Amino acid sequence: MIPTPFGFSSTTYNPGMVLLSTKTGTSATSIIFGASDFDWTVYDEYEFHILNLFTSASGNLIDCVVSEDGGMTFKTAANYNSEYSGQDIGGNSLTGTSGSANYLRLSSGVVGGSPVNTHPYHCTLRLMAPTDTGHPKQFRFDATYVNNIVSQLGSIRGSGWWNGDTNPINGIRFEIAAGTLNITATIRAYGYSIK
Repeated sequence: MIPTPFGFSSTTYNPGMVLLSTKTGTSATSIIFGASDFDWTVYDEYEFHILNLFTSASGNLIDCVVSEDGGMTFKTAANYNSEYSGQDIGGNSLTGTSGSANYLRLSSGVVGGSPVNTHPYHCTLRLMAPTDTGHPKQFRFDATYVNNIVSQLGSIRGSGWWNGDTNPINGIRFEIAAGTLNITATIRAYGYSIK
């Protein structure tokens, strides 16, 4: 029997986040989590921790795209929208929006607001209700990195969604928006709020 706050249960009880998978990419074009990595239907929310991400060139957007077939193919139509706000320690604004994009933006799109390749980028991305079939899938993210405006440390917080359809999501790909650059990073996937 497994202890819970309400006594004992024969079913699994997870009081917090549960580590599901860890992936490390070295000079990789992308890092992918799909149906073969964990069951996307178990948890209400999934959280991805991006640690020590370095790009092969400065000034390029970090992004992600989603999959509905377990990571076999990915949604790249212009149906991603996001908003983000923040600034660096020099007072430069990193606030902006991204409408009708081919990816979910995870770094600032203002001129010079993208990460430099000599310092690490860190981000937490949360996907809510991936199995919901009644609404577009929503995300929240919080990122910290040195931008290439004047090499100042800054952070942004934002939200976004895949608004192309309302099908369940069971895969995600992290990459550079330019599509031709490499990333080095460790990304951990967690399940949160068991059903």
